[in-house]
Amino acid sequence: MKILCVEEDINLGHFVKEKLVKHSYVIPELKELWDQCCKSYKERLFVIQEAVAALDQGKLSPKQQHEAEAQAHTLIGSLGSFGLDKASEICRQIQQILQQKRASEKIQVEELKLLVTELEHYFELDESITSSVISPRLLIIDNETVLAENVVQEAISWGFTAQISTNLEKIEQILANSTVDIILLDVNFQNDITVGLNFLAKLRSEKPEILVVIVTQEDSFSTRLEVARLGVPCFLQKPIASTQILTILKEKSTQRHPSLYRLLVVDDDPELLKLVYKLLSPYGYEVILLAQPQQFWETLEQTNPDLLILDVQLFPTETSKNIRNIPLNGFDLCLIIRSDLRWNRLPILFLSAHTNSETIQRSFAVGANDFLSKPIVVEELQTRVDIRLQQRQTWKVAEIDALTGVSLRSKALQDLTRLLQQAQRRQLPFSLAVLDLDFFKPINDKYGHQTGDRVLSYLGQLLNQSFRTEDVIGRWGGEEFVIGMYNTTGQVSRERLTQVLEKFRQHLFTIGGEDSFQVTFSAGIAQSPQNGKDLQTLFLAADVTLYKAKTQGRNQVLLTASDYPD
Repeated sequence: MKILCVEEDINLGHFVKEKLVKHSYVIPELKELWDQCCKSYKERLFVIQEAVAALDQGKLSPKQQHEAEAQAHTLIGSLGSFGLDKASEICRQIQQILQQKRASEKIQVEELKLLVTELEHYFELDESITSSVISPRLLIIDNETVLAENVVQEAISWGFTAQISTNLEKIEQILANSTVDIILLDVNFQNDITVGLNFLAKLRSEKPEILVVIVTQEDSFSTRLEVARLGVPCFLQKPIASTQILTILKEKSTQRHPSLYRLLVVDDDPELLKLVYKLLSPYGYEVILLAQPQQFWETLEQTNPDLLILDVQLFPTETSKNIRNIPLNGFDLCLIIRSDLRWNRLPILFLSAHTNSETIQRSFAVGANDFLSKPIVVEELQTRVDIRLQQRQTWKVAEIDALTGVSLRSKALQDLTRLLQQAQRRQLPFSLAVLDLDFFKPINDKYGHQTGDRVLSYLGQLLNQSFRTEDVIGRWGGEEFVIGMYNTTGQVSRERLTQVLEKFRQHLFTIGGEDSFQVTFSAGIAQSPQNGKDLQTLFLAADVTLYKAKTQGRNQVLLTASDYPD
């Protein structure tokens, strides 16, 4: 479990918000691009180092100071794009000091030297910190060869490593000698349902830690009942597309990793916050604690939690005829959330020592998903949290395009709006990319729509792997995608998307082991505020630039000019 804003010696009535989302490591998916860009970033750092040294000696020229400010400004967006939020904040502080007329004062010089020293650390990151996450290992036990092989081919782009086996002896060897995280099982893989169910029972007894998903043509109630009694969480009915299978495998595997879930706990009672931390600690959730409810909305948007835990009473009860003077409470926060389209499906769990029917009824009336009475029982709290998170994951899947694994248009539009507004409030850059596959219709015409779907599926998964969690990726329609990048300049966005294009066009799509082809895409990028301050204007600018990329030969990523639309 990560507790990101509480220390033993800190006044819990005032949390350090900067600790909520700061990272000190490069996002693994961006490691390759970081290696390519790091040299130029070090050159920018060197300019800053030289300026600070000159300032320390009283020899800093206005031109050198201006250049150092410009390099610090560039690094703010660049480092933030790689997940180095703390480094980005350091650059912002450096820029602010350099802009001050008092920059030459001794106290400011010493602060600059400390900041530069701290910044240098981020360019010397250990390889072990930026190493990639191990892919979940998938074993497919299915005698339907075509489906199994399709899953294996697509599994890599979904972050899995996969193999197929239907030989019981070989399966036993695999389970004994290597680690398997997930098994995709057809209980009729030996053409004998009894053999398959016996194997499943043995597997659940000896290897309960392995996630098992059933995919079969068997549809009898007795088979479903036996599978359910053996604790299998998912029963899929054939025929089913490989993309649908992988979408569900991704969902189910995510549910088994609590560290991927973020919980926000709001209460003005430090002792309660510490208690919740201790109770949830063994389960690996990332927990964010907030002791100042007035900062709730900012913290909510900054952390984007998967579940919210609220105390009904946040401040001592007071009575007032003036609504503005009534103290903030959990009911208020719940009403605020439910009135916002972006957050109205966020699971909310109420905690309260008041267990009378009126309090419970009001909790559900304002939109709570669950109610837990104090004193808190750890097993009950964890179970309630787990159930709500699973429901949350199911809702998320409903907002995901099953073919590509990225957000549907309506969901992407909501998230892009939120991200742009957040960037504008913090005066940070925001980039919007519109991407479209090149010559996609001829692929469908020549090879069929199933092959076209494979292309779309691969691109969707490549985009998911190549961008940060806080970035927004959506399928806008057909073969068109949009990508919103928070705290990312247009130039950095172009570099990142060009890297994706390079990987995409190198991928070989094979047809029946004989024919093969490659695909490219074109993209246009607009940035805020240079090209627009609202989503519609940015989209139009990016779309015009996309058209320009198409007319100039395709297979490229172009950045909208800063003087657009002049």
